[in-house]
Amino acid sequence: MLHTDREKKDLIGSPRYASRNSHLGMEQSRRDDLESLGYTLMYFLRGSLPWQGLRAVTYKKKNEIIREKMLSTSVEDLCKGYPMEFAFYFHHCRSLRFDAKPDYAYLRRLICELYVTEGFQFDLAYDWTNLVYQQSPMVTPPSRTPLSSSNIFWKHKWISKSACNF
Repeated sequence: MLHTDREKKDLIGSPRYASRNSHLGMEQSRRDDLESLGYTLMYFLRGSLPWQGLRAVTYKKKNEIIREKMLSTSVEDLCKGYPMEFAFYFHHCRSLRFDAKPDYAYLRRLICELYVTEGFQFDLAYDWTNLVYQQSPMVTPPSRTPLSSSNIFWKHKWISKSACNF
């Protein structure tokens, strides 16, 4: 599919998570989707974003204030106090041209290596799984099988064994 770069587009989606290019009225592409995902991840980590909670009389004015705050916030300030992999992620996203294909292998590697560095175990169970089963004794927790090449997880294309050495 051919991506077409157009300008003067209306903001699509939540201004809080929209990419810088989207705030500037530029057509969105894969780079912008990844940047928006990055803002969502930073929101989960930080609990808020620097441009959150800003007030204005109109929706249009609020979007302008959010845009100005977002554009004036450096990646380093946004990611300060958090693993450097998040800054690397944003720098990669922002370095892409409109029609460029992101280096998904690099981005997966960043996340996987951080996961291991932070001491998490990849056991296919979410952190809240045990809490759910503790609160509902009528339900039997799923068996926690070790990873293997036949595991359904590896059949999905979003990650591969080569991206993470679990």
